[in-house]
Amino acid sequence: MNDGGSLLGVVLDANVYIDAVSGNNLEVLGDPLKFDGIPSLPPRRVHPSLHVLGVIRDGGILGRGYALEVSEHILAMVDHKLIGAGWMESDVNTYIDLICDLAELSGGGYYGDVPQTQHDCEDPEDNLILDLAAFTDASLIVSNDSDLLVLGRPNGWKGRGIVSPADFTKRAEAAMRYR
Repeated sequence: MNDGGSLLGVVLDANVYIDAVSGNNLEVLGDPLKFDGIPSLPPRRVHPSLHVLGVIRDGGILGRGYALEVSEHILAMVDHKLIGAGWMESDVNTYIDLICDLAELSGGGYYGDVPQTQHDCEDPEDNLILDLAAFTDASLIVSNDSDLLVLGRPNGWKGRGIVSPADFTKRAEAAMRYR
């Protein structure tokens, strides 16, 4: 859980993880132990969801940035969608392990049982994302989901920003310039 230190807790919707590797296999990420296929900022190619992972990875290496918070529900959604897209189970497991390693590297965590307390969205899946953000006191949610993005406008949801991957990477790039 975010301890309120210099790291900002961030929750990525399952659709961000899926979009980061859409149309590709696991090879797009490079060596899972080095995260060397995940691009750093500034973006060299247009793929905001993949760049979100790069921002979190870079912050974990430098000890500043974003603490990635992940739940069992999010990982189950990633598993389900990638298997449905034809990925091999072993590749899905490697990707899920990479996500968990990225959470640990960044100073965030993995949560198996998150209390279901939020009911602000009609879609129960969206509420599970909000549950994780509330439970971990994450400052930011990154999503491609239009319902969550609308919920986050104009002033955020319960003090938390909800932004698209493209907006997240723009903010991170701007913050890098001022460090």
